[in-house]
Amino acid sequence: VTHACHYDEYCPPCAYLVNKVCMGGHAVRFNIPCHVMDVSCGETCKKPLPCSVHSCERWCHAGDCVPEGNICEMPCSTKRMTCPHNCNSKCHIGKSCPQTVCFEKVKVYCECKRRSIKLMCFQGATELEDNPDLSRYISKLRASGLSVAQQDLIDYLKNSKLQCVEQCRVEERNQNLAEGLGLTNVPIDAILAPSYSEYLKQEVKSNKDFCYRVGGEVCGTCCEVQEEE
Repeated sequence: VTHACHYDEYCPPCAYLVNKVCMGGHAVRFNIPCHVMDVSCGETCKKPLPCSVHSCERWCHAGDCVPEGNICEMPCSTKRMTCPHNCNSKCHIGKSCPQTVCFEKVKVYCECKRRSIKLMCFQGATELEDNPDLSRYISKLRASGLSVAQQDLIDYLKNSKLQCVEQCRVEERNQNLAEGLGLTNVPIDAILAPSYSEYLKQEVKSNKDFCYRVGGEVCGTCCEVQEEE
């Protein structure tokens, strides 16, 4: 490309449009001014790192993926022995995974699966004593934006699950009652308080035994229907 007459000692950079291979050698970029030397394709590098396990996650770049004298510091993807999560320690190719506590976020349920909370795996931690110091666990949870009740944390660390509470029993009772009566779209997360007419209340007062027998028959019928289904 020719330039207009100029007073500078040296000619301006060449602006001729050419095709150039990007810095990482991934792709050819078109219509690049000739004087531009570092051309990026904008994609992730993905070249194998010296550890032969990980690949470079930097954007398309010039030079080595890992500077000379440095080592790969990407998280280890080996599965832990104590839980299904990755090791996540810095790459340690050729060495055994360190025995560290797992801080992967998990969702934990009670026995009936009606209660759940989010916390950290914490597998690999030492077993709890009778009066455990939970401060280090709570601090780690808060730093990750998680908050749980202290008793729930103790139950999980000891049993790897939550304890069922009264609300679980209420919901189970309501669900069984709704299924027995063939009811749908009814709330099961609240105590269902039955309502009785004044006639029925007076009848119970005057003939308690008879009303109890009728109530027993109704309950028995509901159970039989549920078993047949």
